[in-house]
Amino acid sequence: MEALGIDFKILLAQIINFSLLLFILSKYLYKPIIKVLEERKKKQEETVLKFEEAQRKLTEIDEERAKILKKAEEEGAQLIKKGRLAAQEEREKILNQARNQAKQIVEKGHLVVAKERKALEEEVKDEAVVIGIAVAEKILGEKIKTSEELKNKWQRLVNQLLS
Repeated sequence: MEALGIDFKILLAQIINFSLLLFILSKYLYKPIIKVLEERKKKQEETVLKFEEAQRKLTEIDEERAKILKKAEEEGAQLIKKGRLAAQEEREKILNQARNQAKQIVEKGHLVVAKERKALEEEVKDEAVVIGIAVAEKILGEKIKTSEELKNKWQRLVNQLLS
């Protein structure tokens, strides 16, 4: 091999040097770098897992918040509906009370009017009797003695005329 320009001693020294360098680099440089890279990779994977877990929790929280909001809206709608129904019932109750009071007032008014009308009719009848007696006195030219019987006759006559 010397013909090719290869010296075994130098080749052997280079192989030993290379092996020694490979051993030293492997033991003191390559393994620690690989270890650091693996730790870094592990940390990155843990960070990704934590991020994914945080995303999942955030999604769950958003879903729960949406459920709570929906429930609150439904409860609010139910409360509004109940309030409207209660208001409507109260309105109907008040209207019915007002109608009943108005009806009672009208009935009382009719009774009062009927009573006053009857009183006025009696008063008119009494006045008619007095006027009738006064007219008869003027026609006859003398004073007529008013007895109860005569008053009763005049009242019957007036009642027949007014009926």
